[in-house]
Amino acid sequence: MKTAKDIIDFVGRDRACAAVGRAWNTVRMAVIHNQLPAQWYDVLEHLAGRPLPREPFTFIRRKDE
Repeated sequence: MKTAKDIIDFVGRDRACAAVGRAWNTVRMAVIHNQLPAQWYDVLEHLAGRPLPREPFTFIRRKDE
């Protein structure tokens, strides 16, 4: 899993929406832009049952990265 779409497809659209408390349109827009909110990371990682890549999430990155 490398993209936001990969993550949402893996955990399931309906499960992801329910877990993050957002409508499908909100989740879909995040997938389209490949930028999932960082606040969703723990919830989606728990649903996936495995470590997720951090790149598709909007974590603040160090300037030297």
